[in-house]
Amino acid sequence: MIRTNSSAGDKILSEADWKNVLDMDSTIPVCGVNTCADQALDALRVWHCDLLPGVMGRDLLWERSAELGLRANGQISANCSCRIMTADNGWLGLNLAREEDWGLLNPWLQQDGDLSEWGHVEDALLGRDAKALVARGRLMGLPVSFLPRKVIAESTGVSEILGGAPVFEFTSDAQATLRHFNTAQSMSDLKVVDLSALWAGPLCAHLLHQCGMQVTTVTSSHRPDGAAQGSPTLYKVLHRGHNHLELDFSSQEDLRRLADLLHNADVVIEGSRPRALRALDLDRDSLLPGGKQLWLSLTAYGRRAPFGDWVGFGDDVALAGGLFCQNKEGTPEFIGDAVADPLSGIFAALAIVKLVQRDASGLLDLSLFAVASHCRKKIHSSGGTMSDEYHRPNLRC
Repeated sequence: MIRTNSSAGDKILSEADWKNVLDMDSTIPVCGVNTCADQALDALRVWHCDLLPGVMGRDLLWERSAELGLRANGQISANCSCRIMTADNGWLGLNLAREEDWGLLNPWLQQDGDLSEWGHVEDALLGRDAKALVARGRLMGLPVSFLPRKVIAESTGVSEILGGAPVFEFTSDAQATLRHFNTAQSMSDLKVVDLSALWAGPLCAHLLHQCGMQVTTVTSSHRPDGAAQGSPTLYKVLHRGHNHLELDFSSQEDLRRLADLLHNADVVIEGSRPRALRALDLDRDSLLPGGKQLWLSLTAYGRRAPFGDWVGFGDDVALAGGLFCQNKEGTPEFIGDAVADPLSGIFAALAIVKLVQRDASGLLDLSLFAVASHCRKKIHSSGGTMSDEYHRPNLRC
């Protein structure tokens, strides 16, 4: 489902136009996540033919695993922080990527005892209601997803059933007039401010920079991007050629400096839950951009309530979106390395470039869940199957 809005309440693009923004209307079959990535990068090359010469879209999915020697192992994610575990009415995808997540396990499961090891957590989940646990975990800020046993048995790769599921949404500025260009417009004068971290947002910013845009990466002096230490080589590749600005988000002077930077940006990329920037008066509504601006909100499940408060990372959201395979016993297993992250980075860049070429201005709400679900639908509509299609990437570092 794609929803388009403007502040005047008008649907400003046709359904076909919006499918085209994420290349959803492509009739070229895809057999798996690798070919989804290939198609998206090739679609970007329509607008910038020299984009990453010699690189395939699938290379971008596997660069981190090649750097760190990672590989998914059945129900254990490539980076070992996420597990698929059995519960009463299905499976849980539980991602304990942050140290504080381990401290939430006892109150989440409402029990005492040692839950400091994965084996203890698996034992504690046996016989418990998976759906209820996921709902409780999301309220507590745990990155967790639900894989219903019945749904998986009926149709391989069906995404988690979410009432009022997140959609790909674009809210256009009322004064924006969209155009159709016959030739690609230059992107070299466009200024991008990237507030995101980890993988999806920085990959999007990297691709926009490779398309000619000028990127400024903003980081917090008190909360640095974990990817800089976790995958330092890939981090350097994704941020090469960017301007870097480190700010103290507790400093009013630095916040004013950031507000001015965001106000004058042509493109903003951020991956925060909506309330975080709103609390600092740094959200788009508070800043009132100085001109036409595309603001990309790239989150786990989108901005709308209750999804905007859910926490998610590439592995657990991929499971929720249906990007997993099954072994001979029908048990779900991981595909790739946090695959929803790099896929979302590529598709987000494609959406931004296509909107730039339409001279659009507004807020683009795109989630990892929406991209994972989109890719799952493309694969299944093409008659493809989910599998852990390992690819040795053409490394750029």
